[in-house]
Formats: sequence, C-alpha cells, structure tokens
Amino acid sequence: MRYARVVFMVIAACFGITLVNYASSPYKENRVSLPNVARSQTKEMKPMTVVQTVTQPKMNNPPTAKRTSEGHNRPLFILLMSSSGRTGSTLMAKLLRTHGGSVVFFEPLFRTITMLNDPCHLNGTCVAQFLKDVALCKYTKDFEEWFKKWTVFFEVFHPEVSYCMQYTDDLEKCKKIDVRGRCLNSRVRIIKVIRSRMAWVEDLLKDDTLNMKLIYLTRDPRATLSSYNQLGWGNSAPTQCGDMKKDLDTYDRFERLYPKKVFRTQIETLSVDPYGTIRNLFGFLFGTPVVEDETVEFVNKHMRAKSTVYGGLKIEANSTEEYQSWRWEITQEILNASESNAVCQVILKRLGHVVFGSLKRARDRNVKLLDYEKN
Repeated sequence: MRYARVVFMVIAACFGITLVNYASSPYKENRVSLPNVARSQTKEMKPMTVVQTVTQPKMNNPPTAKRTSEGHNRPLFILLMSSSGRTGSTLMAKLLRTHGGSVVFFEPLFRTITMLNDPCHLNGTCVAQFLKDVALCKYTKDFEEWFKKWTVFFEVFHPEVSYCMQYTDDLEKCKKIDVRGRCLNSRVRIIKVIRSRMAWVEDLLKDDTLNMKLIYLTRDPRATLSSYNQLGWGNSAPTQCGDMKKDLDTYDRFERLYPKKVFRTQIETLSVDPYGTIRNLFGFLFGTPVVEDETVEFVNKHMRAKSTVYGGLKIEANSTEEYQSWRWEITQEILNASESNAVCQVILKRLGHVVFGSLKRARDRNVKLLDYEKN
C-alpha cells in the first residue's frame, strides 16, 4: 500500500497534479486541483493526457475526480446577476450547476411579470425579500406551481429534472419531483437574475443568516444590443449602458464593503479562457480552484463544440469564436448608437473593450476586441 502511494505521488508530480487536503473544508470532496498555469502559457502548451479527461486543443486540461455525496451544514447561496438578458447568464448558471449538489432557480422574478403583473420586480425591498425566500426554500406554493409550468426554466433546476425531461414524454411525471425537498437538501442554491438592479440586493449581502456570494456577469453592450435587435426585443443604447453603469458603480462599492462576497467576470473572459476563469470563480465560491468531471464535460459540449447549435436555452458552440460573432452581425445603426453614446463609451473602457469606430473595423479579424489580446 505504501509502495502504491509512492508510485502514485511520482505520477502525480509528472503531470503537475497537486494533492489537496480538504479535511478542514466545508466542501469535502475527493478531487484534485487544477494545475496553476498562466494564461500566456496555456496557448503555447501542448495538451496533456490525464485519465478521465478529454484533451482540449491549445489548452492545458484540468485533472478531474469523482465527487462524493457528502453534504454541508450550511448551504451556499449564489446570486448570479446580469444587467440585462443576452449576456451569457444561462451558460454561466448551467456551468455553476455542474458543481455537485446544486440547484438552480432560473429567473424567478419573471413570475411577477408573466403571472401576476406584480410590480414587485420594480421594488428593491420586495425583490430582496422574494430572493431571500427562494434561497431559503421558503417560497410559496403558487411560485412552485408556476416554476414547474415554465418547463424551459424548470429543466435547469436539478440534474434529475433535466434527465427526466430529456428522456420521457410524460412531463407530469417530471413535475412530481419534490422541488422543495431537492432545494432543502442542496449544498448550493443558485438564483439567476437579470431583472433586478444591483443596489436592491445589498440587504442580502448584509444578512449574516445567509451564506451568500454574488457573481456579476457582464457582456459587451454592443453585443447585447445586437442580439436584442435580432430577436425583435426593444432596447436602446442609453437604457442598456445606463443600467450597466448603475450596476457597475454599485458593484465597485460592494467590492469595497463586501470583498469576500462579490465577484465580477465577463462572458468574453470565460469564452476565451474557460478553465482559467473557472479556476478563479470556483476558488472564490468554494474556497479551492478545483473542477469535477461534470464541469469538464459541460465545457467540452457547450464551449468546445465543433459547430454552433441553438435550441431554446440550449447552446453548443466553440466559445473562442462565438463570443465575438456579433461583430459580423451588428448593424451600422446599432454600432453608431452604442459607440457614440457617452455612457456606453465609459462602459467599454471599464470593461477593457476596443471601440471600433466603424463597421469595417468591427468586421476586421485583425482588430482584437479585448485589450489584453493585443499583447
């Protein structure tokens, strides 16, 4: 036994795998940590082969391990926020759910618009209390009934629901799954929200009874506006960038006041460097930068696909290309409206995105979207 352990440690050292002791962590799992490889190195490094992983082109593969079913005394509440739709928040929510023992409440504030015409989603105090009730699994019976009817939202809730809806035509059978029970037994409760201002959730950050962390996901406002235009949804540069500025300003204040509870990332960064972004994100959320088999499989299918496939909330794409495909779809009118808007200019600078100045330059692949790509 001792000889086998020595052999394993030698093999692990060859692959750069670090054995981690999780005895003191509330997230006890039999996993291994990601190799600490700089972004600049990953582009030049040949893909390595590790048992139970799939080789990725031009990227260092993360080693993975099986997860256990060991639970937590105090569940983690993750509030995933974006300033609008079409930002990649669905992809992020599904990615977060790959961490074992998680459930996802997808756009719960949408109910106040579709079912009750309730102005709660416009009232900060009401929004904060509503989200807290969902996080604590204390939502009303009416909410759960609505949630199950919106199958496109319900499907994301739990792997058991996803499996049921994928492999059976009997939706009523899927709706019999105990939602509140799955919620109460979950280690991680994720709520995805695009219909709230950042300032409205401060009371949740202040609440010591909640083990809460906030993720703020951004996307280039030009991309969002272009996507809205293609779908025929109403939005404008002043509104889009105005909302983003409010939320970014609030986030900056949150970062000073609650540095251990908030994290900001961009869908562009996740697309270009998924494993580096996941390492940072999971380190913030779970205390250690590790990844499981399910997360790797998700990245392979949804972010490293050979071709792009859209269908409802399901997306399979090569994210290194897809994240800036809007550049070849945006109209001259939307590009001019966004880049000439003073607030949008401020947002683009804060995000580190290039201002193209013309449609021709936006279409030029030699012009990089992200500042760090220039290096």
